[in-house]
Amino acid sequence: MDNRYFIYEVVGLRQSAATDTLNYPIRRSSSVFIRVPYSRMNQTMRRISQLGGKIVSIRSLTLNTEAQSSFAWWVEIVTAEPAVTYYFGPFDSPEEAASYEAGYIEDLEQEGAQGIAVTVKWCKPDNLTIF
Repeated sequence: MDNRYFIYEVVGLRQSAATDTLNYPIRRSSSVFIRVPYSRMNQTMRRISQLGGKIVSIRSLTLNTEAQSSFAWWVEIVTAEPAVTYYFGPFDSPEEAASYEAGYIEDLEQEGAQGIAVTVKWCKPDNLTIF
């Protein structure tokens, strides 16, 4: 069995006529990361294209390197006022990370933050708060 996996970084996913038949909305975002097994690469590329997305990078990821890596899924929130970058996580999947976004945004808005931009990233932040 082939245990190769790849991480697709995708931009421009949007709600469209093709996705209107789904029971859930597709939100436009700056970047989405999708973990794809080797056996489903072509199918996933076609699906991303149908959803209006564009693949901007593909990285190789094997189960062994994933387990040994200290990278994980993080929610990155950048605020314009105050000018701060926050990292929340780590999470096991981009879906899990995205499920927490609203709570983090609400907390920052209650603290008076403005100009909030959110991205789910596969990364290893050195600092969780950057001023």
